[in-house]
Amino acid sequence: MFSEIKNTKVFEQVIEQIKDIIKKGELRCGDRLPSERDLCEQLNVSRTSIREALRSLEMLGIVECRQGEGNYIKESFEDSLLEPLSITFMLHGSKTNEILELRKIIEPETAALAAVNINDAKLQEIKELINLFNSEENYEKSAEIDKKIHYKIVQASENCLVSNVMYAVSYLIEKYIS
Repeated sequence: MFSEIKNTKVFEQVIEQIKDIIKKGELRCGDRLPSERDLCEQLNVSRTSIREALRSLEMLGIVECRQGEGNYIKESFEDSLLEPLSITFMLHGSKTNEILELRKIIEPETAALAAVNINDAKLQEIKELINLFNSEENYEKSAEIDKKIHYKIVQASENCLVSNVMYAVSYLIEKYIS
């Protein structure tokens, strides 16, 4: 499964091997990685290199490190873009109009994709939410329902990349505009 590593920046090579194994389909969402000790033996590297690689993969949102249980490939990646996008946004001046522009660019195509991929059950859920939204008089509750409608449309697109980007954009809107 792994091959021995013999160069400098060992932790980066460990990361590349784990990413390659994911690309090959040998590791999937939710799978447990071998123990740190097993990784050290298989890769012939120090435990420090393994730990540094795992922490980097955790920061990238690829691996979830569970204390006392082991390291797992994350099952959900919805929040993996939040931190990098949020930091980029702050470093470039936190211009709220840029978030809205990005949303205006992405949302119409997401809705078009959802229209093509939606099934009857998801369509019914959206219709029910729209009816609930139209009958709701409380502003906070209607805002929450509106958010659910948007998420259902994004999910109906059946595109995980679009879902991840829209989740991050929605988070930025909530955090910085409201």
